[in-house]
Amino acid sequence: MIYHYHIGYSDLGNAGLSGALSPDLAQLTNLQYLEVYENNFTGEIPSEYGNLTSLISLDLYNNQLSGSIPISFANLQSLRYLRLNSNALSGDLPAEILELVLWGNLQVLNVSENFLNGRVPSTSSRGSFNFFNFLIFPFSHTNFVDLKD
Repeated sequence: MIYHYHIGYSDLGNAGLSGALSPDLAQLTNLQYLEVYENNFTGEIPSEYGNLTSLISLDLYNNQLSGSIPISFANLQSLRYLRLNSNALSGDLPAEILELVLWGNLQVLNVSENFLNGRVPSTSSRGSFNFFNFLIFPFSHTNFVDLKD
């Protein structure tokens, strides 16, 4: 028997959880808030989370997550808050995630205290980051370049 749940909010923050994040959470297609911060989750962020297109807030900060930020997060056009800080994420910050600032609703992006690289444009052909409410890029362990036009 298959059950369909209409869960909109999942707060598992600071719950003492560990292990890998479950890709099965992506089956909760009505989920708007996924809060799994301040636990001991390890491994990569499941790319399936990019299918949670109703998400408004995704908080995965203060865990031990590694690997890259899934490019599938570019599908999260409703996302307003993305906090991935204080993990061990590495690689480049996908430009498509930054485009959520210009095209989508993303207002808060915190990727500080990871091992990320990349370029952060000060403007693009479609707009500017001037009206972005809260953009935190890493102060340590990272190498970002702010490009001026």
